[in-house]
Amino acid sequence: MFRAKPGTETFDDFARGDPEVQKRVFDEWNLKGTGPLATNGIEAGVKIRPTPKELKEFENWPTPHFRSGWDSYFKGKPDKPVMHYSVISGWFGDHMLMPPGGFFSMFSFLEYPFSRGSTHITSADPYAVPDFDAGFMNDERDMVPMVWSYIKSRETARRMDAYAGEVQNMHPVFDFDSEARAYDLDLDDTNKYALPGNLTAGIQHGSWTVPVPEPDEKPNRKATVTSNQKAKRKELKYSDKDIKAIEEWVKRHVETTWHCLGVSIYSI
Repeated sequence: MFRAKPGTETFDDFARGDPEVQKRVFDEWNLKGTGPLATNGIEAGVKIRPTPKELKEFENWPTPHFRSGWDSYFKGKPDKPVMHYSVISGWFGDHMLMPPGGFFSMFSFLEYPFSRGSTHITSADPYAVPDFDAGFMNDERDMVPMVWSYIKSRETARRMDAYAGEVQNMHPVFDFDSEARAYDLDLDDTNKYALPGNLTAGIQHGSWTVPVPEPDEKPNRKATVTSNQKAKRKELKYSDKDIKAIEEWVKRHVETTWHCLGVSIYSI
């Protein structure tokens, strides 16, 4: 979950129930069938496979079992992506648990998971509750791709024009002095989101949140054309402890991707 720059168009005000925004969005949909309700909010998607260098790095991660899965299923098959991740223009969760402002989300899923679930009958009674096990992450070969996808999607987010920091409680719990730790809104964007009479914007009372740092390299507006005037951020470095923190976060937050629930064959 990432903070969006003030002025970025997202679903958040609509989802949290802003009356004016909801009226405008519903009116446009009812009159023209266009606008935010004509989309699911998923603005882009990426299918990825690791490079040889990354595969080598995975072997030193805390749960390095993916290599055998790569060799048996993905190696020599460039048409098979390992992971998919997408960017969503907003937060499609409970906004009562989120700070005000706009957001964008990154979600990722395994294209070909090794983990398998099961469903077994428990009684001769057809109405009895079955023994259902979703099987999420019960094969350790799935852990590396999930951790890697978090890292890759986060790097994508950090390079977007809309990026204004991260919602810290929606990221792994990294050490305070870790290079990989999450950073929140800076003071300038905080004040832009705040109401005109807000007296507490930017006060760090009882909080360990830290504003997002300036980009490592700002655009040279004299030497580049307009389309290439981008701020640059260096890739984050993750320690072994950081990777373990992401693993724990994956274990606690993994869930279904809604539509990947099974396959039914329809015939007439």
